[in-house]
Amino acid sequence: MGVPIRLHFTFVLLLIFLVVVGLGSNQSPAYYSLFILAMIGSVLLHEFGHSFISSLYGIRTLEIVMYPIGGVARMERPAKPREEFWIALTGPMVNLLIAGMIFALLYSQNRSLNLFALDQPSDANLADRIALGNLILAGFNLLPAFPMDGGRMFRALISRIRSEYEATRIATWSGRMLAISMGLYGFIYMPMLAFVAFFIYLGAANEGAASRGRSLTQGIPVQAAMVTQYHTLTHGSSVRDAANTER
Repeated sequence: MGVPIRLHFTFVLLLIFLVVVGLGSNQSPAYYSLFILAMIGSVLLHEFGHSFISSLYGIRTLEIVMYPIGGVARMERPAKPREEFWIALTGPMVNLLIAGMIFALLYSQNRSLNLFALDQPSDANLADRIALGNLILAGFNLLPAFPMDGGRMFRALISRIRSEYEATRIATWSGRMLAISMGLYGFIYMPMLAFVAFFIYLGAANEGAASRGRSLTQGIPVQAAMVTQYHTLTHGSSVRDAANTER
């Protein structure tokens, strides 16, 4: 689709973690690698879903950046509330579609989904783990907290009755609260969850700051930020001369 795909430098941390986990697994390296590639592919398809719908609204995707907790499709311009709702919804729907296709395949083979496949990984339950992984991706992204897709949908709905800044503030507050809760739980029971919570909090805080910036500059003409008077100095002038000129 002509969209560049880039890996954030922190993505290497995920690869190191996956290698360490894989060394202690009962499955073969080949099947473990297939599972990892399938999940990365699922995240990419998730982001391509966003890109495809945004292109229908005339919004070009500048790039897709892969982070340890997922991908981010960077758009050419902010989407309007109605556009953002459907763009955000498409990503999780892609993951649900992938899981549904695997369910149908297992059903055609008279097999039922092994709900404990992720806890008991083996070569035989590769398809089950990919399906469950996509269900987790969809469910996690549908949480109504920024910067997940559910948070963007939540903001789009609130934007119908509130300003863009107020809607973003509420959605990012929800994201920060979720991140803090996940972080506290993760520090005690699951360190990996605290790692994910850090990125969620960072994403929510960055979006909140960007929204405040847009709100503060809304309606201010470019002329207000332009420098129209210039002072010149000769080559041999000192810093004292520059200071006196400013006065």
